Amino acid sequence: MERSRKLAYIMPIDIRSRYAHVVNIMHMCQAFKRSGQDVTLIVPGHAGSVDLKMIFDQYGILNDFAIKFVPIPAVKVGRVDAGGRLFGIWTALYILRDRIDLCYTRLPSIAHISGHLGITSVLEMHMPPTSILDAWAFAQIVGQIKKGGRTRYKVMAISNRLAEILNNRFDLPISDVFVCHDAVDLGPYNAVASDGNDLKRQLGVVKEGTLLFTYSGSLYEGRGVEMIVELARRFPQNYFLVVGGDELRIKSCRREFDWVKNLCFYGYVPHKDVAHILKGSDVLLMPHARRVTVDGTGDISEYTSPMKMFEYLAAAKPIIASNLPSILEILKHGENALIAEPEDISSWSACVSALLGNAGLRRKLSMAARVTAENNTWDKRATRIMDFIVS
Repeated sequence: MERSRKLAYIMPIDIRSRYAHVVNIMHMCQAFKRSGQDVTLIVPGHAGSVDLKMIFDQYGILNDFAIKFVPIPAVKVGRVDAGGRLFGIWTALYILRDRIDLCYTRLPSIAHISGHLGITSVLEMHMPPTSILDAWAFAQIVGQIKKGGRTRYKVMAISNRLAEILNNRFDLPISDVFVCHDAVDLGPYNAVASDGNDLKRQLGVVKEGTLLFTYSGSLYEGRGVEMIVELARRFPQNYFLVVGGDELRIKSCRREFDWVKNLCFYGYVPHKDVAHILKGSDVLLMPHARRVTVDGTGDISEYTSPMKMFEYLAAAKPIIASNLPSILEILKHGENALIAEPEDISSWSACVSALLGNAGLRRKLSMAARVTAENNTWDKRATRIMDFIVS
């Protein structure tokens, strides 16, 4: 049996926030602990200001792990976040003092520092470097890997397309990138009944034969809200539900689309309750546009591996998703989902019509979706990553 390693997951995040990347990090820390590692999540903040029991409950974390808070001052020198820079330095001192075996992070700058300290550094990339500092640090890591530092530095990417982009921009050999998509915790989905009657009654959807089409996620530009509105208009005998988003955007959408009577902007639900919504639905929608933003900026459409895609799969419901390169790495048209062209209402309408008229197709896609989810759990992801690290 392999020995347990002291693993520090280091990220400057607010663990109280609702962002998908925080959900990912919390579940990965739990999965690493379940795999036998001695895990500490290191984040900025003050321990006394956070109710950890509430935080673990918010994310449905059953097997809790250690969280260390590093106080950093809110100081800016010009446009530079001096406090953020200090976070990297102070965490470096921590991992040296506590003799950490593995430093795990999403930031090239932190991986670069820990690698220089002689600690195996695992860098999980969800997008190409976005700052000058991280681009420089990533280039240094690539240089070290090409010089033979493959045991010191380990680079992961969440999609094959992202691995190709890192190769094109930084000359990082594809063979030195471990591709590992996002994942899901099956527990909440196993615990929820799948008939959906409670959710439909709550929404007032009582007419026999009415299907409930649901989108769950943020409401940033490019997530397909306009497509959902148009589908609701074209299919008035069915009901469309949008779950998630910040309060301002939700209120704005409710006002703007009040005239669409078979459409509901449900609002935010704690992540632990998402399974109830998804399993209570009949069809799940992922209508990404050609440009997909994060917090209204950038474009991740080419390489994203949406966490909600795996949650949809775990719910064992038919999925309609946009034809984007990285999504097609997991979803296959006619096998475990239907694929529609982004921003093409005719293509999306055709997929909706196909599901409305074919219960057998809905069952087939649902069963295949669940099989895909069972191959992409957080625990299996953690095991694959640990195997990659020690290889």
